[in-house]
Amino acid sequence: MNVSLVWWNTGLSPTRKQDRSNAEERQTATSIIQALTVIAPVDFIGLCEVSPNDIDRIEETCSSAGYRVHRITDGAGRSAFDMCVLYRSDKISIADITENILSSRGDRTVRVGHHLTIAIRDEDELFHIFLSHWPSRLDLPQPHPGREI
Repeated sequence: MNVSLVWWNTGLSPTRKQDRSNAEERQTATSIIQALTVIAPVDFIGLCEVSPNDIDRIEETCSSAGYRVHRITDGAGRSAFDMCVLYRSDKISIADITENILSSRGDRTVRVGHHLTIAIRDEDELFHIFLSHWPSRLDLPQPHPGREI
């Protein structure tokens, strides 16, 4: 069985500027999500830079098309995860949710990623999906410890 996966950094709500998108940006995101869930139904969609309010709107957009939403918005240090997953419930189920993967660097908490185990209907295999959205290091001067992994 073929399974399609998409990862998209929506840019709607970066962690430090939640709910900063305007109506036009939200409409563009809604149109793209409708294309991914209705026109060319993708099985598993990972989204980042989304706030809880964005996820509410996304859930309204795609629930009638048979998608479920898994929110990944837990706090992590002084920040929070800003992701969600949309998945076709007729084809995929979440078999296990592992805690968020965190690391420490000095007094900072680093959001390394989120681990999901998914099951494909009528298949015996489980798939491990790791979702990660690392902060940009482009604005850091060289050399800077934040540029190192």
